[in-house]
Amino acid sequence: MIIIGDDFDGIASLKTTLSHRFTMKDLGVLRYFLGIEVDCSPKGYLLSQSKYIVNLFEPTRLIDNKIIDTPLEKNV
Repeated sequence: MIIIGDDFDGIASLKTTLSHRFTMKDLGVLRYFLGIEVDCSPKGYLLSQSKYIVNLFEPTRLIDNKIIDTPLEKNV
């Protein structure tokens, strides 16, 4: 379960309540979950899948390939 929000007292209370009912661990600040990297800043959250893509491309040796744009025709 991921708990996010800006009410730190409310989050602490929820975690205490849940820990009385369920066995759980607090893993700290969310950094990586289901292939998505999470970074928090004062402006909000940044979600990225770059680590997932690198892990996907490394075994296939596609990591050093060059990226190019592929133009698409507009529907007329």
